Amino acid sequence: METQHPLPDGQPLLSTGHGLPAPLLSSRARGWNDIVVELLCASNLDVDAPCPEHVIMVILAGRATLWQTRDRSGAQCAVRPGDAIFLSAGEAKRWQHVDEIVAVILRLSRAYLDKLAAELDASAREGCELRDVLSVRDPFLQETAMCFLKAFEPHSTCAAHIEARVRSLGQHLLTRYASKREHSVTRLPSMPPKKLRRAVEFIEANLHRDLSVTDIARHLSMSESHFSHLFRQTVGVPPQRYVRDRRVERAKSLLRHSDLPMTEIAQSVGCSSCSHFSVLFHRTTGLTPRRYRALD
Repeated sequence: METQHPLPDGQPLLSTGHGLPAPLLSSRARGWNDIVVELLCASNLDVDAPCPEHVIMVILAGRATLWQTRDRSGAQCAVRPGDAIFLSAGEAKRWQHVDEIVAVILRLSRAYLDKLAAELDASAREGCELRDVLSVRDPFLQETAMCFLKAFEPHSTCAAHIEARVRSLGQHLLTRYASKREHSVTRLPSMPPKKLRRAVEFIEANLHRDLSVTDIARHLSMSESHFSHLFRQTVGVPPQRYVRDRRVERAKSLLRHSDLPMTEIAQSVGCSSCSHFSVLFHRTTGLTPRRYRALD
């Protein structure tokens, strides 16, 4: 007999076999590389969903309690507009819910994410895994989902930047939600939490200046080599990369939420000139700062 999951009102959610409805919008015919974007409205759902790709679901409307079953183990979460759900590529997962929700579904190629991880970090060539997360609030993912939706509109400027958006999405996932595939249970040394917090706080307070690994290590009373080794083991990227990524993320925030001129934004993230800032930003995001600001 199949398991029945109790609902809040005491009625069981039966395995009715209702599959995924046809999407309201789909990018499959648009030729976008490495991603499929769909707009879905679903209720009374009971489906075994194959997961050949990483799947990100951003809830736009509706509230529901979702049940996920995988390898005979189950979990549930309550979702509301703005929540994001992650399904890592791999084995099929069973999803059930009753109430109607509207969501943007982003299906990101597993091969693309592995390739991007290797490109950004040579030590990640064996690939990475996106952790399953049943519910998280992530403003970047909300913004990204809405930008992909805008790309469906006629004459939308967002359509011209799909490749850059896909890359930014991949980088965000690798930074916040991914981990390298493990082939061993060996525990590597890591940086003590207090020292890591001091390092991060020092970096954040000094993004406006020329910040070297030596400066950070000296602030923590550590040798440069020992600090670099422990930081990379703990955070997953070298400290130079972390500082660069934090400069770019701060620049993104200033470009989106302020009217500061490019010269001031460049100075606030430690760039000596607008050209230096533009090269740094473009190398990381695939867009110039002006084009990124124009997306909003």
